[in-house]
Amino acid sequence: MSFESYFRASSYAMIACGVLSLAVSGGVGPLLALAFAGVLVISWRLSETRWQLSERAGMVVVLLALPAFYLDWSVQRAGALDSAGQVFAGVSALVHFTLLLSSIKLLQVKSDRDWLFLYLISFFEVLLAAGLSASPTFLLSLALYVFAALLAVVCFELRKSSRAVPQSESRLLVANEPRFFGRGRARRRASPTTSRSATSAG
Repeated sequence: MSFESYFRASSYAMIACGVLSLAVSGGVGPLLALAFAGVLVISWRLSETRWQLSERAGMVVVLLALPAFYLDWSVQRAGALDSAGQVFAGVSALVHFTLLLSSIKLLQVKSDRDWLFLYLISFFEVLLAAGLSASPTFLLSLALYVFAALLAVVCFELRKSSRAVPQSESRLLVANEPRFFGRGRARRRASPTTSRSATSAG
C-alpha cells in the first residue's frame, strides 16, 4: 500500500468513525448510515479519476444544499409536538446537513483545505453525538474516533511536509549516486601512489 492510499484510508476511517458515533447515539438511522457508507465506497473508487466533481461543481452543490437544510429544518420543526421536539428537529437537520456536506466533499477533487474541512465536520459530528447520548457504545466509538483522528492528522502533516520540501539533491542522495562511488574508488587508487611519492621524497 502506498503512502497516499494509507493517508486516504486513515482519513476515511476518521470520517466513518464520526458518523459511527452519530449512529450509536441515535442521531443517524441505519438506512442513512448505510447510504453514507456507500458514499465512502464510491468516493474511494472514484479517487484520482475524471469522474470526481470539480471544486467549482462541489461549491455549487453546497450552495444548493443550504435551501435544502432550511426546508428539512422547517418540516421537522413543524412536526414537533413540544419544545424538546423542536430542539431535536434542529439537531437532526444539522446532522443531515453535515452528512450532505461530507458526501459532497468526498465525491469532489480534494485539496488540503477540503481534507481539513472533512476533519472538522467529523469532529462536529462527534460533538453532536456527545450531546445526544453518553452511552458506553458512544465512548467506544469516541475512542475509535480519537485513534483514527491521530492517524489521519499525522499522515496529513507528513503528506503536506513531503510536498513542501524542495526537490533538490541532498548530500545523502548524491552519496548514493554511481558517480560518487567512482570518485571514491579513484581516490582510493590514487592514495597508494601519493603515499609512495611522499616516501620517496622523504
